[in-house]
Amino acid sequence: MATYSGQNYGAGKPERVWLGIKASVLMMLIYTALTFVLLMVGSKYFALIFVDPSETEILKNTELFLHVACCFFPVLGLLCILRYTIQGVGYTNLAMFSGVSEMIARILVSIYAVPAFGFIAVCFGDPTAWIAADLFLIPAFIYVYRRLKKSCLTPISSSKEEELEYSVPSN
Repeated sequence: MATYSGQNYGAGKPERVWLGIKASVLMMLIYTALTFVLLMVGSKYFALIFVDPSETEILKNTELFLHVACCFFPVLGLLCILRYTIQGVGYTNLAMFSGVSEMIARILVSIYAVPAFGFIAVCFGDPTAWIAADLFLIPAFIYVYRRLKKSCLTPISSSKEEELEYSVPSN
């Protein structure tokens, strides 16, 4: 998404950035649906790759962890799509702040939820961080997209066009 959105922003086509997000969300939803089925059915078997079958408690916890995580994969997919789109059009600080919101959520879960709720809170640690990042990224993307549309609608004056022509080296 970073490359795609950067190229389309550079071409002055912010509407294509939006079309790319919609296409990416559709692909992500299909992928997460398939992954959801795979992990809901096979999480125990995947855990057996790493854990001895006699470790029933670990297998049960691993299965729970994977079941919780896969339910939130669409949230994670949206996070990746929006973060890399924002980064690709040049708003790298906003993309970085989504990581800060993730870190804050993880710290809060670790300090408050894990002591209160135990392992189930650990299972919800990553999804909570993904949700926190999305709560930042959705309004950030709206802001960025409005700025993109506005900047692409502003006509370039003839003096700016000449300046651009002379600033590009020719071979």
